[in-house]
Amino acid sequence: MSGSSGGNGPVRHHPGEATLAGYVAGRLGKLPGVVVATHLSHCAECRAVARAAEAVGGLLLEEVSATPLAPGSRDRTLARLDDGPQAVEDPPTLDGLAAKEFRWLAPGIRFAELRRSEDELLGLLRLRPGVAVALHTHRGSELTCVLEGAYRDGASVYRRGDFEEVDQLVRHRPVAEGPGDCLCLVATRGRVRFATVLSRLWQPFQPF
Repeated sequence: MSGSSGGNGPVRHHPGEATLAGYVAGRLGKLPGVVVATHLSHCAECRAVARAAEAVGGLLLEEVSATPLAPGSRDRTLARLDDGPQAVEDPPTLDGLAAKEFRWLAPGIRFAELRRSEDELLGLLRLRPGVAVALHTHRGSELTCVLEGAYRDGASVYRRGDFEEVDQLVRHRPVAEGPGDCLCLVATRGRVRFATVLSRLWQPFQPF
């Protein structure tokens, strides 16, 4: 699957089908939903899947609530559209969300909080090229959409419009790549668990 990213290369990483269906059904949560909506603004194919999920009377949502989606569900949903993925208007994303000033978290890492709600946090993370976020896991979930630049996480590279989701089972260390800063929209649920002693000592001063 390779949606458009506004002329900056194809979108290669997308929300899982359960995440996208949860967004369409309004069950994902407001702050994680902003990250999904931002990805949709870059990805025509995911927009088409979301529109098709609504148009076919919630068939995808029924599948998700009963059992995990079978392989190929996304392709079958796209096939229901007469002319394939359509270029539809961008959904609302960051409109109305005022960012606080970027605050220093660590050398080459800055963060601007957009909104906080109970155990959820939405914000903008900026990394200088070559800078890595400390190795960590999550007590909940983390959804990320790249707005500018790129980062590598394991064997995968995420560029403008790409979407990454991780949960409690994932231990990772994203590293910014490219000549310019990497700017990402991030929504977390629950606190981050840093892997090193030094990072854990610094965590009380971190927003996550």
